[in-house]
Amino acid sequence: MSLVVCLVLLVLLTAAILAGRQQPISLQLKTLRLTDCELPCWIGIVPGQTSVEAARERIATVFGQAAFLQTEVRASNSSLDMPIWRIAASSSPIVVRLGAHDGKTVDTIVFSFYDGQITVADLHRLLGAPSQMVRWHQNFPYYGVAYGTDTHGLMAFTDISETFHWTQPVQAIVLYANGRLPISPDDLFPWFGFHSLRNYYARMP
Repeated sequence: MSLVVCLVLLVLLTAAILAGRQQPISLQLKTLRLTDCELPCWIGIVPGQTSVEAARERIATVFGQAAFLQTEVRASNSSLDMPIWRIAASSSPIVVRLGAHDGKTVDTIVFSFYDGQITVADLHRLLGAPSQMVRWHQNFPYYGVAYGTDTHGLMAFTDISETFHWTQPVQAIVLYANGRLPISPDDLFPWFGFHSLRNYYARMP
């Protein structure tokens, strides 16, 4: 391959990367305001510190009383109450659930999306490169990325596919603290970038 052809391909590749980085972040992700405070904090609600009542008040202040959907949902296998909100964003709402395993202090915040409007690329542009990769588990077919540690941080989940790619739609985001990691620590691996499953598993112990 000639030097000229190599230079042209390099220029085209660089342009494609820069164009991708300059794409606007989705309206849904902007609506969430994930960068208002340091993760896993969300709009002033700090998992592991903020009470459920204070979290309710804060969400009402930021998004309005109309966003509240249900007073509580009691899990069938525990006494965990999870207040639920529906926050309007574009044509598709975001469903927000607060988890408080002691019944008093928020320790998880779960955001659910249903139309693929938020992608892994959106998170990468907003938060930078992930700290860890969340791999597929035999019981739950997902891929994901993690920002944080085993004790606190943000985790985003996507559907499984042969290659983990920039346009992968995010199905859910979980903010957690107090060691409430939403998956097994055994499913976390160093971030190697966007590769095929075969390449990822070749690097994993």
